[in-house]
Amino acid sequence: MNAMESMQDLITLVHANEDIAVYREGCSPESIAAAEEVMGLTFPPSYRKFIEEFGTCDFGSQSFLGMYVIDGELWGSHGATLEAREEGMPHHLIEVAHDGMGGTIALDASQPDADGEYPVVVWEAPDQPVLELLAPSFGAYALDVFQQVAERKNG
Repeated sequence: MNAMESMQDLITLVHANEDIAVYREGCSPESIAAAEEVMGLTFPPSYRKFIEEFGTCDFGSQSFLGMYVIDGELWGSHGATLEAREEGMPHHLIEVAHDGMGGTIALDASQPDADGEYPVVVWEAPDQPVLELLAPSFGAYALDVFQQVAERKNG
């Protein structure tokens, strides 16, 4: 299954489990472009679709940063990415979540695949030369995480 198929399955899963899903209004292409410009990076297709659909999303105990507007100001992944860069996170990473153990879940824009998707990695410290690979794309990673939540809920 490719990243966009995974993202479509994730969207279906979230809507089928509205009782444990909290999300905002999706972001416009203009807001997404503004965030990309500020970061100096573009979002991969599956993460862009996530932002367009949900803005940001909590699903049970799991959550992913996205983008959302509060009082006309854009918040989310791009701002967290800029803050993490101040702490030494490499410029080619885009923060999308935290692993609960001090690590940052990020998209590695330095390694796009043929579909423009970025691998999902964990970044822990400025002196960490090797990043742990979690998944080949945001779509694959997010679907796996949310499916585990749904399985626990549905027993």
